[in-house]
Amino acid sequence: MSAETTASPTATAVGTPDHVVVGVDDTVKGSGPVLWACQEAGRRHAAVQVVSACPVEVGPQPTRPATYLGTDPTEAMHRSLDDLTSKVCDGVEVLPSRVEDGAPARVLVNALDDHSLMLVVGRRTRAGLEHLLLGSTSILVAGRASAPVVVVPDQWSPEETASSPVVVGLSGEDDEPLLRFGFERAAALHVPLVAVHAWEIPALLSWSPGEIAEARSDVSAALDQRLERWCAEFPDVEVVTAVPAERPVDAVVEAARVGQLVVVGRHTRDARHVGPRLGSTARGVLHHATVPVAVVPLQRSSAEPEPHEQATADVWAPMY
Repeated sequence: MSAETTASPTATAVGTPDHVVVGVDDTVKGSGPVLWACQEAGRRHAAVQVVSACPVEVGPQPTRPATYLGTDPTEAMHRSLDDLTSKVCDGVEVLPSRVEDGAPARVLVNALDDHSLMLVVGRRTRAGLEHLLLGSTSILVAGRASAPVVVVPDQWSPEETASSPVVVGLSGEDDEPLLRFGFERAAALHVPLVAVHAWEIPALLSWSPGEIAEARSDVSAALDQRLERWCAEFPDVEVVTAVPAERPVDAVVEAARVGQLVVVGRHTRDARHVGPRLGSTARGVLHHATVPVAVVPLQRSSAEPEPHEQATADVWAPMY
């Protein structure tokens, strides 16, 4: 098999509609992310495009003849993806699937274009463990994608949390994209929104119970003020606020126990930063939340690389 890309028509074709990109590496276990993507696309009157990566084959040494490797696996993957979408994506436009050679993170990030509304990837469970384990690809794409990334458990089912609220973890004054994402989904789903803003009591100060109560009241009042215009824009969304005095990751994970979707943010960084671009709160929520988690870019600096410059390693790894 050559290392050339085998793909259906790309998402950059003229006339491509707005669409939700969903990454799949196992068509047997990957129905949860695809189902979530199809439901979101249906609500937004958008299409779905399924993307998968194939390993890069290392060619023979120059002095040795090429070895026949059998049927091109990309063709089999195309058929599997088409079978999956035909079963799951009922009533939603499905764009031709894309199967490309390369590192999964790079393939998924590069699949995004100006018409991509978000990227959906999966998260597998491990038997015997209380929490879900997160793979390197989910961390990479959540930290580098130019669009919001939603990480969905493979076995996610909409019936389990259909009436549960959307949980939004807030941190600073630049959380506008988070609030927009959370309020729009709460309004579309006709469910409440829980806004969580954690704060920590300074460790070096000895605060009295009265001082702690006063500080909590100030934090709560500031949060209510920040949410005023959003409540006015989305009057049908019931809003509940929580201002616990604990670590942000603990506060959001605890609130997620009663939610159906958790929304957190990640700050873009200078292009010289080569590691996963997620803070400790976003990483912790991704590791411990048992419901879908949306990671929303908060701002893009001028030094932020374009998608095709990101996640360039060609090492084969599990999709999730």
